[in-house]
Amino acid sequence: MWPAIVVMKDVGISAGFLLAARTVLVPLPQRGTCRRRMTGRRSYDVGAGARKGLTLQLKMRTPLWDAATRKLVSAVDHAVFRGALTPLPTLRDPVEALTHHQRMDGMSALLGFYDRPEHFDADGPLFTRLADPQPEERRVRSYRGGHIIDLSWASEFTPMWSAAAAETRYQELVRTRSRHGHAARDALDRGMRVHRDLDRRLGPLPRYQAVERNRTMHARWFRHTDGPRPCAVILHGYLGGHLAVEEHMWPIPALFDGGMDVVLTVLPHHGPRANPRRGLRLPDFPSSDPRWAVEGFRHMVHDHLTLFDYLLNDRVQSLGAIGMSLGGYSAALLATIEHRLEFGIFYMPLSSIADFARRNGRMVGSNVHQEAQTRALDRIYRIVSPLSRPSLLSPGRAIVIAGESDMITGTAHGQQLAAHFDACTSTFAGGHILQLGRGAALAPMWQMLRQAGLWSP
Repeated sequence: MWPAIVVMKDVGISAGFLLAARTVLVPLPQRGTCRRRMTGRRSYDVGAGARKGLTLQLKMRTPLWDAATRKLVSAVDHAVFRGALTPLPTLRDPVEALTHHQRMDGMSALLGFYDRPEHFDADGPLFTRLADPQPEERRVRSYRGGHIIDLSWASEFTPMWSAAAAETRYQELVRTRSRHGHAARDALDRGMRVHRDLDRRLGPLPRYQAVERNRTMHARWFRHTDGPRPCAVILHGYLGGHLAVEEHMWPIPALFDGGMDVVLTVLPHHGPRANPRRGLRLPDFPSSDPRWAVEGFRHMVHDHLTLFDYLLNDRVQSLGAIGMSLGGYSAALLATIEHRLEFGIFYMPLSSIADFARRNGRMVGSNVHQEAQTRALDRIYRIVSPLSRPSLLSPGRAIVIAGESDMITGTAHGQQLAAHFDACTSTFAGGHILQLGRGAALAPMWQMLRQAGLWSP
């Protein structure tokens, strides 16, 4: 009898797929290259890879890399995206019902609020952290000679957007734009009316804070007893965050046995932080309302900077970030903000929320209208984009891993991040859901960690 192996990642605890497969240990070649199909620069000697020359690969009962298998993998991605990741028409956010002109007016007002020079300053007001964090620690169980500890603490994050803050900024912009004529002021007035109307229908944005569960940050720490050790902080994908599931979806045993601590984190409005009143609707974050998405990424940064401060207070030796999909975007953003990160692994990452929305039919109107909406949305997200600030990682410490048959984020998003971070890129033939062949694609990660002195097979 063959064991069932979970190969599905981003579709949460309630929609897990199981794939019957044989698990075999296959020696890696003595020398290999980190494939740079996207950027074509640095190469890596993958050496023996993980587990003293052995890596876990998936052997199917039919040939893995043939065209039929690739079509199946792509079809699963399509089915999951359309079935699980696209909201039902009756449950769509009212934001998606806005016309092209309403969207452009609304985004113009948001640009005036968020897109300010001080929001790109290293010490600016955009990204905050909790001073002197004191998480509650709860021991879960023993783990491979160490133990697992669940951390939780009150996040104390405050959204930047509020009715009062928006009105104050509106008055400032009115005085500025009045000098440029009535057209500029009228556009701002129309945009503010869009947001006031949305707030009347949905409740004001402080409802972001109304989800009590989201105001508590959760993390699970796989800790050695003889620390401090190098530590990998892992950020999950969209619809993930259920810690009991996430710990079986990552190579935590290999990281831990190689001498590293591992911390799983929970993104805002996911897992134990999700709004229980959402029912069949998708999580509050990210959202078709750009305010929710911007504030959600600010919240993610707030929680992780707080966590980093706590861990680096003599509890771990060093830190790096690993993230998948939405978590890959988040890990990349952190790598442009937190200078103490030693490495970044971006696994099937997003790189542009606006491009993802355009490609998946979230824009309205003609092609010209949709292109204009995409450009405006991209400008709003610029303040929380990993592409807007230089990488703070040392050279050779960033790796992008992408699925060649990925129909959800695709390879284009990985290409953008790889170019920005000058990252090594490793690809595998599988998709976003059925990640077939990913074992060999992880080899450059193991080699980089070993060369950095952070991990030993």
